[in-house]
Amino acid sequence: MRRSKSGIRSMAMGLAASILIFAALFTQTAYAAEDRAATGIFAYVPFGEGRSVNIALTDIDGKSYLFLPSGITAQSVVFHYDSSDTEYVFSDGKVLESDRNVDITPYLSKDTGDGSRILNLTCRKNATESSFDVYVMQSAKIPAVYVESADREHGREFVETSKSNHGSGRLTMLSSAGKAVYDGELTQIKARGNTTFEADKKAYQIKLQTAADLIQSGVAANSSKTWILLANAYDPTLIHNTTAYRMAAEFGIDAPDCRSVDLYYDGVYRGNYLLCEKIQTGSGRVDITDLEKLNDKTNDGRDLEKADTATGANKYGDIYRYVTGVNNPEDYSGGYLLELDNAYYKAERCYFITSTGVAFTVKSPENCSKEEMIYISEYVESLVQASLNGGIMPDDESSVWDHMDLKALARYFVLQETVANADSFSSSTYFYLDNGGKFTAGPVWDFDDSYGIRADHASIEGFIGGGFIEPFMNLPEFRSEVKAFVSSSKYTKSAAGRTDSYVSEISASQKMDRVLWNGHDHLYMEQATYDEDIAYMKNYAGGRIKWLKGVFASW
Repeated sequence: MRRSKSGIRSMAMGLAASILIFAALFTQTAYAAEDRAATGIFAYVPFGEGRSVNIALTDIDGKSYLFLPSGITAQSVVFHYDSSDTEYVFSDGKVLESDRNVDITPYLSKDTGDGSRILNLTCRKNATESSFDVYVMQSAKIPAVYVESADREHGREFVETSKSNHGSGRLTMLSSAGKAVYDGELTQIKARGNTTFEADKKAYQIKLQTAADLIQSGVAANSSKTWILLANAYDPTLIHNTTAYRMAAEFGIDAPDCRSVDLYYDGVYRGNYLLCEKIQTGSGRVDITDLEKLNDKTNDGRDLEKADTATGANKYGDIYRYVTGVNNPEDYSGGYLLELDNAYYKAERCYFITSTGVAFTVKSPENCSKEEMIYISEYVESLVQASLNGGIMPDDESSVWDHMDLKALARYFVLQETVANADSFSSSTYFYLDNGGKFTAGPVWDFDDSYGIRADHASIEGFIGGGFIEPFMNLPEFRSEVKAFVSSSKYTKSAAGRTDSYVSEISASQKMDRVLWNGHDHLYMEQATYDEDIAYMKNYAGGRIKWLKGVFASW
């Protein structure tokens, strides 16, 4: 989890001309490849000690595309096919020899306009000939992640059918130079998200057999088994989340570390993804007391997932849901990770609803006892009551800021307003409370619906967040903290973002993604071209910052 200023830690090392692409016959891990346009000719990337990962030709509207990852060049390609009864030849009649290094560059057309170049091949088999075009596209600067399912029955189609369907297999991650970052067992992959699950381009959660620092941060604590692959399906720029996460880190707010990757699932290219840390408790993530582990220990490892749930009401009359029969540890005053989620809270095991109608789910511990739910729901409600009472706590008349991190809340609010996140303080809004600590806003999460791409939030004027945050906006200490931060050089520099750097990093990959998905999942406003989408984002950001500075100057 990032809290300090950091730029892009790009692993881009240029293209490695010596690395080969092999086209190969289907193997056990490439059964799902979409090779309808050119049956029998495939690609795989060799690395390490005899290891390789497959890349199949992908059929898009009757055209056969070969999407190449970073680190591979058209100057050094090796094709493999069954040469016993088949022969492939180039447009000049030269035979494309199986398992031989060949430079296909002379045979590639000029850019067709979408970033692809055409390679024409003729297949000769059983005294017949058939010509076809392969549209070759090349990524650059970013790593590639390869998921290989353990078996056909539990491949991508199975995983994407339901969020309760879990797959397994092997995961390989190669750097932009083709070097292995991770190559080992994948114990679980599942589709994730709420609204995003409805998109054709699915997001995933993955669990590795061995903890690894997939983003190559160089920080030992960042090694983890669980990671998220965000699809950015509703974001035509593909950089809203990257921009917001890195801006948050520069603001000094907890934020997941991330980096862009190309994803190949069972040999098929699936697009540009954002690999990032999961919002969870633990070292290198939200580093607070592991109350979930303490609960498990106190309950002798009993499977609490099988226990029933029930509802109750705290002393304020707020409704909460808890897990029955759970014993608490001696101290349960900290170790809570909460998500403000007004839309999907009923899908969680434990939640509570404040007197103002704001729903919080408890992400950790996932299975809370009745006493724990009473404690955390009353703690949060006391903050709500204080926000409605000039910042004075209801029980002891102390300041709300003795119990809540003012700086974190103010900067979290400023971030949400700067990027105009439509989900601000409505969903995907996290808080945590540790033993002896203050209630703290963060980490940040989910910025697909930002920068004015939704018609109902297209104006650069007006506050986005409401509900929970609204009464805090009237407190003098909060207003002073916001005003001071927004008027600082730190805010001015960080809020501007590094859009051009992020765009440059994924320039080649986004072209492949756009060809593959063609704006299919974009529910909101999308411009005619990617460049126009980026221009819209920049113009919106500039206008939004200007408006916020003007408003906050009077606070």
